[in-house]
Amino acid sequence: MGPYECQVIVSATDKITKKLNLSIKHPPIISEERTPKSKLVTEGQNLEVSCHATGFPQPTIWWRREENAIMPAGGQTLPGPILRIKEVHRLDRGAYYCVADNGVGQPDERMVLIEVEFRPQISVLRPKVAQVLSHVAELECSVQGYPAPAVFWHRNGAKLHSNSRYEISTLLRRMRLQLPFYV
Repeated sequence: MGPYECQVIVSATDKITKKLNLSIKHPPIISEERTPKSKLVTEGQNLEVSCHATGFPQPTIWWRREENAIMPAGGQTLPGPILRIKEVHRLDRGAYYCVADNGVGQPDERMVLIEVEFRPQISVLRPKVAQVLSHVAELECSVQGYPAPAVFWHRNGAKLHSNSRYEISTLLRRMRLQLPFYV
């Protein structure tokens, strides 16, 4: 790689020279040091993540979501080395891929995990639960938040724990309280 010269000696004092430059093509490589593995942003803030790649010829860079999901601004890809999302929403979280391609070898990809911090929200699917005496009643609430919030059940101001009377369980983001219905 670099400059070369082709020379023809015409006489002891005369020569003809032509210069050549050799460039070696090589596939793109995304910089691990300059492209983050993850980025944490608070819901409502703007997000900006840069992807840096080398290669010859200079690679074209674009972004896509995992499983080719729709990008926050629409479409399946976003051209350019900078991923920008205005007023990030919790639904924007997930894996994004920086892709670099220059037509030499295979394109290079690097996953950047976007984590969106948001205030916990709680919802109750069935606000009123009726049950026959001597049967188990199930109370459920669905909780979302990042980072994952600590969730507790209380009755008459006292924190409940799993024991012979109550069974507290978590399935996905649902908290379930099972209790034999004795008055």
